[in-house]
Amino acid sequence: MFFIDREDRLEIFPVPEENWFTPGEKIFVDAAPSRFGIISFSVESGERDIKFIFNDPPKYLPPDIMINIPFNASIIEGDDFIVKKQTSNSFVINGWQSVVRFKHSHNF
Repeated sequence: MFFIDREDRLEIFPVPEENWFTPGEKIFVDAAPSRFGIISFSVESGERDIKFIFNDPPKYLPPDIMINIPFNASIIEGDDFIVKKQTSNSFVINGWQSVVRFKHSHNF
């Protein structure tokens, strides 16, 4: 399962697998129905960063978006979203972003 659409939050990777983030891996979620409308995003993993690319916004913007990563990482703040909260390896942001990037030093 790549996302859960709760009433107050879109949760991406509720139970993330470490092997999804091996450098060179790509994940595509294309035109998936949700309570907010159609969701499309992709994730690209590099040697030192992870890039979440969000396509057209859904009909209704989620109040919060939570992104879970299975290891320690830090978010690279962007202009089109606000980091509301970070707890361990979970990041809650507000706004529909075009790209969210994370730095990591995880050894695969």
